[in-house]
Amino acid sequence: EPYDSFLTKAKPFLSSLMIWSSWTWCATARSDSRFKRQIFQQLFNKLIGKPMTTIVEQQNKINELLNSGRPVTLETIAQALSVTAQEAAHLLPEGSATFAPGSDFESVWAAIAEWEKITFIVTAHGNVIEVETKLVTGKAAMGYYNLMGGKSLLQGHFKYGDISEIGFVTMPFMGRESHFAAFFTTSGEVAYSMYVGREKHKLIESAKEKFLALQQKYKA
Repeated sequence: EPYDSFLTKAKPFLSSLMIWSSWTWCATARSDSRFKRQIFQQLFNKLIGKPMTTIVEQQNKINELLNSGRPVTLETIAQALSVTAQEAAHLLPEGSATFAPGSDFESVWAAIAEWEKITFIVTAHGNVIEVETKLVTGKAAMGYYNLMGGKSLLQGHFKYGDISEIGFVTMPFMGRESHFAAFFTTSGEVAYSMYVGREKHKLIESAKEKFLALQQKYKA
């Protein structure tokens, strides 16, 4: 009985100690730590009284979505789990995604420009805009990465300072193998994505190999 009484009294303290320890780890762990974002979010939910969904439950839901045969994107997963698209990418099954810091924007862009073809995708207000082209490199000036001239169909000005992280994601789309680089904003949204290009509905093998090399380079 004295032991039970001690546990009852100590439970709030031990719970607080566990939360404090985990919070400290979140603050000091490497920024690319696989579960840092998820644990931080769960601790925040605990503090504000929201139910804590386990990572296992989240990943089970992701697997259910990916195996559903329906079109599934990072945004689809994010909506189902009530997280950001960036957090959804970090919750994908082991080996499905690696991440580069936003500070590597120019070097990552230059590497993708070596692929034979990409499909550039951006979603806006329910619209999905796609451009199939060979990516070219640009120049950074006035806070933008500028594509001007050249033979590429993709032109414009990209606010690279708003990109916090770039994910190299392998995720099936309606049962088809798919690989893409997702450029995440500081708010965790996907600004745009660059998919490994296809010819006659088949992935361009050389472009896929270059993608996988990038994915491996940033493996934690």
